[in-house]
Amino acid sequence: MKKYLFVLFLLTSPLLLRASFTYNSNCKEAFNYLISLRFNEAQRLIALEKSANPENAIPVFLENYIDFLESFIGEEENSFRHYTAEMAIRKRRIESENSSSPYYKYCLATMDMQVAFTRMKFGEYVKAAAEINRAYRLLERNNHDYPDFIPQKLSLGMLHTLIGSIPDKYDWIRKAVGLKGSVNGGIQEMQHVFEISQDTPKWKYLQNETLFLLSLTSVNLAADKSFADKILNWYNKEEGLELVRENPLMAYCKANICFKKGLNDQGIQILTFRPKGPKFFPFHYLDYLLGVAKLNRLDNDAWAYLINFTANFKGRNFIKSAYQHIAWNYLINGDVKKYAEYMNRIPLAGDKITDSDKKALSDSRTSEMPDVHLLKAQLLFDGGYYERALEELAAFNRSPIKSEHHSLEYLYRLARVYHETGKLSEAIRYYNLTIEKGQDKPWYFAANAALQMGNIYETQKKFILARSYYEKCLTMNPTEYKNSISQKAEAGLSRLN
Repeated sequence: MKKYLFVLFLLTSPLLLRASFTYNSNCKEAFNYLISLRFNEAQRLIALEKSANPENAIPVFLENYIDFLESFIGEEENSFRHYTAEMAIRKRRIESENSSSPYYKYCLATMDMQVAFTRMKFGEYVKAAAEINRAYRLLERNNHDYPDFIPQKLSLGMLHTLIGSIPDKYDWIRKAVGLKGSVNGGIQEMQHVFEISQDTPKWKYLQNETLFLLSLTSVNLAADKSFADKILNWYNKEEGLELVRENPLMAYCKANICFKKGLNDQGIQILTFRPKGPKFFPFHYLDYLLGVAKLNRLDNDAWAYLINFTANFKGRNFIKSAYQHIAWNYLINGDVKKYAEYMNRIPLAGDKITDSDKKALSDSRTSEMPDVHLLKAQLLFDGGYYERALEELAAFNRSPIKSEHHSLEYLYRLARVYHETGKLSEAIRYYNLTIEKGQDKPWYFAANAALQMGNIYETQKKFILARSYYEKCLTMNPTEYKNSISQKAEAGLSRLN
């Protein structure tokens, strides 16, 4: 009798049960909380599920997702180290589970993807590349074995988009390891998942995650603006409006699209009234975005949001850029002393990984101050206030003394305004002048002018011309924004291929 009781104990012990992957109502609700940055409520449901169903491995995956978001958004070193240590334990737990479930490889691959994206923020590129490669292999195998499993389609779409944006000069690496993907193809895969999340209750919980990834890729990597337009149209429907009011990530996504489309006032409105408070994980980067957007409108209080960001954010990115924007705020309001004070802070804080931080650091080392009219034109253009930008450019053109740098910037900014207002013949004229006069200079104006010319001709289906300008862009070596400009030119060539 004792022998049978012992066998029964072994079979029913939580430690020895063959774990399952069950995305039940508890897990879906916990996921909705975590993707809304309401981590305490998500943890409560995860603990409840672990107690009720200790054999379920999904709570382990969800706990890892929370740690990923905390590290990715917060960028704190201690949080990141805790996350990577805990992830190693969680991966071993997942690896010991039922490998015949479609969730098995999906969970492992998603964990690899997430930690890879976070490592990039901390400069660990070699480890990140290995994890991206491993995630790709796992997802492709899973897609072959379980072609109807929808969650992996989202992860694959994201990976295919990123792979499609890899510069051509690294194409040999992509071919050597067998990575395949395109920007437009990957975005279309993610759009398909979004449509399924709308039509199929079982996959409804994927909606917000899909929106987040689509919002980022459609504005940053796709030349086809219709992708972003479709997402923005959805955000403007009743369900989308409610989601933005309740979810800081969705508020960020919609505001980011608005900023990219020149809808600055709308973006400011969204971020001003975004959901925040003690129940949400702090998303300090949104103060940076709001401060930049208000400065683009030339609001006098833009500095307050940027100061709030530098005071509260414990990460490493956009600190230098924030100080530069504070300096600009003072300069356009006539306070040269305060401008110099905040420019002098730039080398002392933050990192120089992002292009905007690199540009801030470079500018802090030059003795030439921005021309106020050109600076206002730049800010107003970034905010989509094109007529006001033209007024500032006209005022600059009337000034008697112009440096070579400022003269070239004037041509470039005229081209950008004409481009965005649909005056393409004038835009092409001034882009070509910018390239002619600036292609051997260290500033980014000529390289970005060539990139924009490539975009114009690609949209017009003049593919030979588009290719020539993308390639011309890549021959230039500006000291500013080199990474982002080159990546977009490479993505253009990839689309043409």
